[in-house]
Amino acid sequence: EQSKFLAMLSHELKTPLSGIRMVVAAQNLSPTPHDQIVNAVEDIDHIVERCLHAERIHERSVRLEFADVHLDDLLKKICRRHVQSPRIRLEIQEVAPVHSDQQILSVVLSNLIDNACKYSPSDTEVTVSASTLKNERQNTVQIVIENKLAYDDWPDADQLFSKYYRSQNAHRVTGSGLGLYLVDQFTRMLGGTVHYQPVHGKVRFTLTLPESSLAAPVQ
Repeated sequence: EQSKFLAMLSHELKTPLSGIRMVVAAQNLSPTPHDQIVNAVEDIDHIVERCLHAERIHERSVRLEFADVHLDDLLKKICRRHVQSPRIRLEIQEVAPVHSDQQILSVVLSNLIDNACKYSPSDTEVTVSASTLKNERQNTVQIVIENKLAYDDWPDADQLFSKYYRSQNAHRVTGSGLGLYLVDQFTRMLGGTVHYQPVHGKVRFTLTLPESSLAAPVQ
């Protein structure tokens, strides 16, 4: 019944949200109200999507399709489409493809980048970098997302990836408490790892993924 309800809710909300987007795009609004409306619509859309993903994990109905994924193209696409794209600084070294499910990986990266933008001061940069780590057994690709802390409220490292966890000041921002839970669960399914670390007044998330078997061998 819960799955049916979430599916119905998703369908019923997405139709009016699409209508709002069309109306806003057609209106000659000044930048401030335009951005406020667009951001509010995106927030609702993200909450619905995260609820649906969480339900798929609970029902164990996630179907993975592994293939070679070019991270540089995927990261550029995600950052370009983000509503706060001017704040995002992308630093990509030459990285080989990763062996992953592109749709699920997109959810992981989008949630990490969105989290960094939402919980950092609006006048600061969010840095997204990608590089290759060489290993005797298998090369991995490391993606690091880093942002300044908006409030003096460091998240609890022991609860950070728990379902519905939100720190005290996080309630100032619209959210579901599911973003990092999905990141952790989906990353495990993809055979990778994700770690949180506070670094010099900044929040850092490090995502590590296996390189494709078709990539160049370790030198």
